[in-house]
Amino acid sequence: MKKSIKIVSFLVSLAIYIVACADGGERDNPYDPYGVAYERHLSYDSLSYDNWIGDLVDSRDGQKYRIVKIGGTWWMAENLNYKADNSYCYNDNPENCEKFGRLYQWAAANDLNESYNSKEVDASPYIEIQGICPQEWSLPKKGDFESLYTYTDKNSDQIKSDNGWSRDYNGMDNYGMTILPSGYRDRDGTYKDSSTKAIFWTTSEEGGGYAYSFSITYYVRTPSVDYDLKERAFAVRCIRNPKD
Repeated sequence: MKKSIKIVSFLVSLAIYIVACADGGERDNPYDPYGVAYERHLSYDSLSYDNWIGDLVDSRDGQKYRIVKIGGTWWMAENLNYKADNSYCYNDNPENCEKFGRLYQWAAANDLNESYNSKEVDASPYIEIQGICPQEWSLPKKGDFESLYTYTDKNSDQIKSDNGWSRDYNGMDNYGMTILPSGYRDRDGTYKDSSTKAIFWTTSEEGGGYAYSFSITYYVRTPSVDYDLKERAFAVRCIRNPKD
């Protein structure tokens, strides 16, 4: 009788294993505290403290983005490439959207009417604003980027990609953020600073026509958080909303 029970238990375990393998083993990321929106955990970078890496699939268009946890916050490790009004590919070349993601005017990044490029929203600095980000993700606030560069020792080399930067000013990418020099689109429609600069929007405003951005310049080791014209188009990196 005991022998029969052991055989049955073995067969049940084998069946479970076969089913798991058959579907590729894809499950919610076991390290994701929210249990949704992620695929299987991929890897761990021993150079950083909590740099768990996985994937996010944007349900709106099916695009997949790498994600990385840095200092307790989940960040997109690639630039957003969701098509929207007042968003652009560098030099109007679709291949650059595949490489760098899209460049968004501030109002577009916040999923607002274009008129907010010249007037103030005056939203609470403490709430999460989804903006153009996928569901359950939000556009970073000024403080989110400040926390990021503090956590990474205020050294842009820690989060810059290890290739693509002008004059071999490449980073070490120790945290898996892989920030590429995506450049930007100026208010007059000209494109500038590809290979030398990466600039990202925040939700934080500074008067009617200005908002804060986070930028990295190829030869400058310390990242910068400063305000800029909302009509310029910068890249977007989204962060995961805090768990309730």
